[in-house]
Amino acid sequence: MSKKCFSAMSVALLFCAVMAQTVFGEEKKIGDMDHRSGKLGSFHALIIGIDTYKDGKIPDVKNATRDAAEFGAVLKRNYGFSTQMLFNGKATKDAIGNAIKSVGSRAGRNGSVVIFFAGQGMTDASGARGFWYPYDAKAGDETTYLANEAVQAMVAEMKTRSVLVISDSAYADTYFGSVHKLPDEIDERYYLGIYKKQGRWGFSSGNDSPRNRFTDVITTALAENEQPQISLQELYEKVKPGISAGARKPPRCRSLRNAGDQGGLPVFVLVPAILKKIEDKKLLEAKKDGFLNAPLEEGNVISLVVNVADALIVFDGAVMGKGGVVKIAAMPGNHLIEVKKEGYEPFKRAVFLKKETPLAVTADLKKIVIKPTKGTLTLTVQPANAEIRFTGIQVPYTPGMSLEGGTYQVEVSAPFYENETRDISVKVSENNVHTFSLNPLKVIHHKTLGNFILVNPGSFIMGSPDKESAMRNVNEKQHTVTLTRPFYLQEHEMTVAQWSWFVKSANFKSEAEAGDGSFVLVDYNWEKDSEYNWRVPGFTQNDKHPVTCVSWNDTQAFVKWINKNEKGVYTFRLPTEAEWEYVCRAGSKDRFSFGPCLLKTQANFDGNSKWENCPLGESSKGTVEIGKYPANAWGFFDMHGNVMEWCQDWLGNYPDGTVQDPVGPQTGTSRVIRGGGWTSYAYNSRSAKRYSRSPNESYSDTGFRLVIEP
Repeated sequence: MSKKCFSAMSVALLFCAVMAQTVFGEEKKIGDMDHRSGKLGSFHALIIGIDTYKDGKIPDVKNATRDAAEFGAVLKRNYGFSTQMLFNGKATKDAIGNAIKSVGSRAGRNGSVVIFFAGQGMTDASGARGFWYPYDAKAGDETTYLANEAVQAMVAEMKTRSVLVISDSAYADTYFGSVHKLPDEIDERYYLGIYKKQGRWGFSSGNDSPRNRFTDVITTALAENEQPQISLQELYEKVKPGISAGARKPPRCRSLRNAGDQGGLPVFVLVPAILKKIEDKKLLEAKKDGFLNAPLEEGNVISLVVNVADALIVFDGAVMGKGGVVKIAAMPGNHLIEVKKEGYEPFKRAVFLKKETPLAVTADLKKIVIKPTKGTLTLTVQPANAEIRFTGIQVPYTPGMSLEGGTYQVEVSAPFYENETRDISVKVSENNVHTFSLNPLKVIHHKTLGNFILVNPGSFIMGSPDKESAMRNVNEKQHTVTLTRPFYLQEHEMTVAQWSWFVKSANFKSEAEAGDGSFVLVDYNWEKDSEYNWRVPGFTQNDKHPVTCVSWNDTQAFVKWINKNEKGVYTFRLPTEAEWEYVCRAGSKDRFSFGPCLLKTQANFDGNSKWENCPLGESSKGTVEIGKYPANAWGFFDMHGNVMEWCQDWLGNYPDGTVQDPVGPQTGTSRVIRGGGWTSYAYNSRSAKRYSRSPNESYSDTGFRLVIEP
């Protein structure tokens, strides 16, 4: 035995004696978990690999025996396992069963067993049963396969301390039990605790046959391990990313059900020769890194003083525990001392211990000053109900949230507003405030009802001055109106086609159709006739003409139906009288939105009536298609003429003084209609002109348009 190999063991034994640590009620020490201690028990591995099968219908497996052999070699060379190989023709069903039973007997009560299989296998569709294919398996005949439960039954019969079944093939999910969680800090108590208890574990690739480098990844991790002890759970955490990629099912590393597991966990323990190579490598690296100090003062004991009492001490690669003042007995020669604790800069020093020369080493750990990397973020948005989300990262926004410094792309959206996407910066250690003010949609397009144009809030003079005209009504008293909320008004009057869509969809019959007809103009007199309704208005029309002969009650049926069918996307209604006149004027204070007179080139009305100095024109014989005449300054068509339009309000006297968002009287006998129609003279088509009719009556010159309410 070399002096350095003896050093690691003697240091561990003396340290544990000095610290007087007792584990699980026995005088177990970390030094016991060393192949030289004589207390580990024996390590045995059964390695099974099958490339080709007796039955040619079972596909070959590429490199299964090679991978299995390399895995067995690492177990033997690095961890002291005695290995038995069953490859190809030797791996029959009976041979595998006999080998599993015998390996447990050879290991004894204090031993450790690894059973490794690489070859074809299967799980049924439910995932409840799994099988390995031995060399003599027959395709499609389950009786020739080796069932997972049979393997577990043989494992349950073993009297040995630790058994691990590794399957680079299918293994049924139902045979797996619980999984252990790694502790926050791994020290000798962890290893002693899991090694003492009986453990029965399985580790499966999740594939029916080797195809995702499962064995290669595990073999490499075990070969490169430099920890004196490594638990199966630690190994799994290291290899999980590499074995998960490309797997048909997620890999599994858990206890085996019904196999005698008592909370233990397999532990791989490096042999002294490998530990010696690792120690020499670390010392060489320490010299290259400039950590090797000149010899200190003289004895056979190293006195280590650590300024942080619960820091972890590692001596020559072996975990020694925690301590503030520690005396370590060691053989003369080079040694590496490491002290570490989360939140502190690690201490690392290579020292040379002379024969009978004491060493005093002080490990002064310094706290790591963590520079802030985050800032807080607050977004102020208008409207307040806007939705905020980050693009490219799955992180929900919350006001005042903490984010890593950098640039983020934010999307803000809200109904009736244009979305805004913008890059914002988060500066470290600052409260970052960014403002989003969304622009309202200027136009909402409905697939059937066409465009609805945004009308912004504002104030205007409603009504007409006393001097406006001899034809002015007394109920047009001027007063200031302020509309405080935006709304969207239909660009055109409701068409025959749009009304037909409603009638067909709702199976609706208008009041004129169901009753005694609609009013039509006969020799300048309104007469009611049962032959007339919206389909037959008394003049020629097509789908692009505004619908007529609909009552106010008919419009309400339309509104109720469409609001139900829109399911909250939009809310429709008739405009209030104030909203209608506000839009009709479009900022104009004249009699018409076009000026003091209305020309036949501007609207469809009866021009055959002399009025002040305004020019005469021809009479109209009915409605015309929407959009034939110019729009007003705000983009709305036919606000004068073509058809009069129902409003929401009951007719009543205007209020005195300034008002906000008026909705008319609460009750009444007739509903307001506005704008004049194809039968109206110019002075009856003025912006301020007020008409009204009974809500259950319909006329061949009256239609409507709708509002969408944000």
